[in-house]
Amino acid sequence: HLVFRTSPQQGNIAERLRIYSGGQVSIRNTNATSFNTGGDDLVIGNATDGQDAGITLYSHSSDNGSIFFNDTADTGLTGLIQYRHSEDAMRFITATQERLRINSSGNLGLGESSSIDARLHVNSGTDNATCFLESTDGDVNLCMADNAGSCRLLQAGGNLRFRTGGNANAFGTGDSEK
Repeated sequence: HLVFRTSPQQGNIAERLRIYSGGQVSIRNTNATSFNTGGDDLVIGNATDGQDAGITLYSHSSDNGSIFFNDTADTGLTGLIQYRHSEDAMRFITATQERLRINSSGNLGLGESSSIDARLHVNSGTDNATCFLESTDGDVNLCMADNAGSCRLLQAGGNLRFRTGGNANAFGTGDSEK
């Protein structure tokens, strides 16, 4: 292996980086080959208390910071985690398509990247199953609450129920209640 060492002023020489014969790289540790082989190509940090580990992708405010995933040696991509500084947005790509985006307001878009209109915006495209809720105990709840009360859409034993935390239920079409 190849070892790089540095020394602070008037300090002891310490190992900072190691390249193993198998190509693994260790930064701030000497045991990259001890990790799972699926994640030992680059190991940063150590388990010493008080010494956080991290990676910073430093890019211009009009550029992107990206981690690419690919299964062929070409310029395409299969997966991507990317921060877009010009939009202050984080996006995630799988199977070459953007699947998830968190915009600068903290809103989450699933299948939607351009007009995320709510805290959670789900666009299923041509797939009619937009949201699937499943529970293994027989009941599935969709709960909603604000500072004035709460309501719950409950599926129990094949029956669909609507419950509110208040005294009134109102149903309507358009802007009018029925």
